[in-house]
Amino acid sequence: MKTNLFDREIKKIRRQPLSPNRRKRLSRLYPECRPEEKAAEQDAKRLRMAAIALAAGSVLTVAALLVGGASEIQMLERPAPGAGSRTEVLQVQQGDHVATVDLELAERRLTEEEREMRLDQAEAEMCILFLGENPDVEHVSLPLNLSAECPVDGVTAWWNPEETELVHPDGTIAEETVFGADGRTTVLELNLKDGETERVVPVTVSLRDRENPESGKEASAERALQKLVEENPEETEVLLPGEIDGQPVTYRRDGDLPAGIFLILGLLAAGVFLFYPEQRMREEEKKREEELALAYSEFVAKIRVLTGAGLSLRSTWKRLAEEYEADRAKGGKRKILYEEVCRTERELSQGVLEEEVYSRFAGRIGQGAYLRLGGLLESHIRNGIRGFSALLAAESAEAFRERLQLARRQGEQISARLLIPLLLLFALILVLLMVPAFFSL
Repeated sequence: MKTNLFDREIKKIRRQPLSPNRRKRLSRLYPECRPEEKAAEQDAKRLRMAAIALAAGSVLTVAALLVGGASEIQMLERPAPGAGSRTEVLQVQQGDHVATVDLELAERRLTEEEREMRLDQAEAEMCILFLGENPDVEHVSLPLNLSAECPVDGVTAWWNPEETELVHPDGTIAEETVFGADGRTTVLELNLKDGETERVVPVTVSLRDRENPESGKEASAERALQKLVEENPEETEVLLPGEIDGQPVTYRRDGDLPAGIFLILGLLAAGVFLFYPEQRMREEEKKREEELALAYSEFVAKIRVLTGAGLSLRSTWKRLAEEYEADRAKGGKRKILYEEVCRTERELSQGVLEEEVYSRFAGRIGQGAYLRLGGLLESHIRNGIRGFSALLAAESAEAFRERLQLARRQGEQISARLLIPLLLLFALILVLLMVPAFFSL
């Protein structure tokens, strides 16, 4: 049967030699598999995912280029009124001849009806902006904003007060004049110009005596907001204000993503698929080493108790394996150390020499403490050394001290991690205390 590309790549990977470090890591993490087969499986998976990511990025790039590339057009859209002219570079093909033409496209002119509509919009906007902090034209006691620019593009607007002794050209109200309870009316002319079209709109305002500044601001803000909510409820669109709290604001639509972004994303995804599995395997190896280090003292203590009760080392090993398998059958947690114990027990059942089995057990785990234990067990089987129980007791005590040191180091690491949220909380408290104090100055 004909093999595909990935099958051929897998065969090539299998023929490549493994580095000693990777072979050792794979043997520890996946004892039930051959290191060469596991490495080939991991590399093939990484190559497959990286190839898929690159292919997807390339396909999206080509699609984006095709969509956004040069294509035949039948019409050109003029720039919007007020946007100015725009130069279009066209490739004009006439027969076999192709010429490049720079065409200056002038902005679209408004019709008379459109100009009137735009002046209506500018009038409505200016009649709101010129009020400033005043609630409406019937209650004007604060300076008017006569220098406000018209928010409608292409329309020029300016104000002319008829009675400058009451309303100054800069919009301030005569402070020495008392307007009384009924107030005093005056007229301001709003001049609008859109190209050749002009309009003059008289706006009558009622001047009032100035209230207490704080209470006046609160009342005017409430009335202005209420009026804004009630005005034009049938409108389907909302005109964005040119200023918010006296600060200019601009608005912009997000543009389309460039075609190259897909290729970049594809490269990033390929890099993740290539390098993340290695990082994840390192984390699993670190977790395995910590679990084995924590389980060592308890493991040595069990061997000491069972051998001290009269069981042989072979019987002790078999009992530890049977207890673990029974616990797993009841839904117990998988433990790396006892998985190796069960593997060693299976080797013993298959007739492998006992001294060789314990040496293999220690070598697969690879930690110094287990290597010491493996040497101790191997010497006990080979030479039948005396004082085996005393040596186990000493090893158990040493293992307990090492576990205390490991637990202390882990506690320090956890404390360091917990310190970061505490510092962030402290910074948040400082911000909550200092910001109100800063704004109250």
